[in-house]
Amino acid sequence: MGCLYRVVIVSCLFLFAIGCSSHGVVAPELPSTSEKADVVIRLIRGPARPQHQMVLLPNEEGETGQMIIKTAAGSQTIDRAYLSTRIDSPDAAPKPPVEMPLEEIQRIFGAALSAMPDSAVHILLYFQLASSELLPESAALIPKIVMLITQRKSTDISLWGHTDRLGTPEFNLKLSQNRANTVSKLLADNGVPARHLDVQFFGEKLPRVPTSDGIGEPRNRRVEVVVR
Repeated sequence: MGCLYRVVIVSCLFLFAIGCSSHGVVAPELPSTSEKADVVIRLIRGPARPQHQMVLLPNEEGETGQMIIKTAAGSQTIDRAYLSTRIDSPDAAPKPPVEMPLEEIQRIFGAALSAMPDSAVHILLYFQLASSELLPESAALIPKIVMLITQRKSTDISLWGHTDRLGTPEFNLKLSQNRANTVSKLLADNGVPARHLDVQFFGEKLPRVPTSDGIGEPRNRRVEVVVR
């Protein structure tokens, strides 16, 4: 497939900053081509000094690699989707990673993402054990997903249902369908046209975290929403 790592440099000034050894800023280290993810980097000019802002996004398959940000003063490793860090000055250590809300990603990086060949946004929604009921924190993301779809004027939204490996394959296939349909109905009830939603379900076949049969794993009880 080739390297799906796409680094968006929003400011030419950033290229100058990381290329100047006297500044002591080292560019993020990129994983090998088998670790596929997107990194978005932006130079934000504040009233006092420039600021490097970085966030790690999953690729089209929902996979996330790793990003290491180094300066002369220290380093930070980001290996989970939607984690963000920043460097306030060339001689400062990167800030501890924090999760960046979807609306903040869109506000800061929306123009850059839209300019990319494929700017799909992936959101993971998690479910109760053996249920098609969303966890409260995932249910709270539904309005934000609707806002994202509206802002991007998206007519191509995929909903991929998954389960862990508790239960039989037949039960899990039906459960993954119910989970995807739950999200489809929630989005449709909030104004997203049903014709724009592509529902697919995979049961226990495509885990985020591989486990043995009969082992429960909360991170596999999910629907992945892909907004293109």
